[in-house]
Amino acid sequence: MARTRSRSQVSLSYIRPNLYPKQFEAIFSPERIAVIEASTKSGKTTGCLVWIVEQTFGLREGQSVWWVAPVYPQAEIAYRRLKHFLRVGGMPFVPNETHLTLTLVNDVNIVFKSGEKPDNLFGEDVFAVVLDEATRMREESWFAIRTTITHTRGAVRIIGNVKGRKNWAYRMARKAENGAVGMSWHRITATDAIEAGILKQEEIDSAKRDLPENVFQELYGAVAGDDEGNPFGLDHIRDCITPISRKRPVAWGWDLAKSVDWTFGVGLDA
Repeated sequence: MARTRSRSQVSLSYIRPNLYPKQFEAIFSPERIAVIEASTKSGKTTGCLVWIVEQTFGLREGQSVWWVAPVYPQAEIAYRRLKHFLRVGGMPFVPNETHLTLTLVNDVNIVFKSGEKPDNLFGEDVFAVVLDEATRMREESWFAIRTTITHTRGAVRIIGNVKGRKNWAYRMARKAENGAVGMSWHRITATDAIEAGILKQEEIDSAKRDLPENVFQELYGAVAGDDEGNPFGLDHIRDCITPISRKRPVAWGWDLAKSVDWTFGVGLDA
């Protein structure tokens, strides 16, 4: 696909990099807010870098789009990757290393930010946002981002690995999966990336041998574990359960649950 952008005497021809079908379908979903639960190294970051560049087309001089990561070093990684991609692709830009900003030929800014201090995300109007590694980001960062796109009605891509069930990104994913208006939900697994030639089967097989089952399922299958505090998986725990003893307990273990959940005790006989 090619698009042309003119400003003064400058004309830019753009050809979108190749994205595999499931990657394209998820990231370029027509819905305003897309939540993408994805395997590690499945192309979600690369695809969203393409997406955020295309969101600058048609914007006016001085307007901005954002890439927000949980911490500054992660934002810097995405900044350097996009800078490399633009340079290789021959697209003119001006980098600002101090503020992690790339200004394109149309004078629109792609700004890379950290979500460490959500208060720093309030105020500015933003026309599109990627929330990278959202499951590792504070919910207050999402609250701030939601205000920045209120006036512009900017689009949002919420991406990341699955990391248990007790985080705002997981709740957003379930909301989108259940058909919330203006939202879409997508899952990209390691199998999808293997079929697209992005990952190798032998590497995934090796990771499966090396990692606990529920960790592997979250990082490569994009499926939340049974319990993020349980590294074994409920099926393996069930296999160890025997019928309840009727004998007198000689030892007890207690989980006091100070603030949430139930206080729970387990008694063992001799």
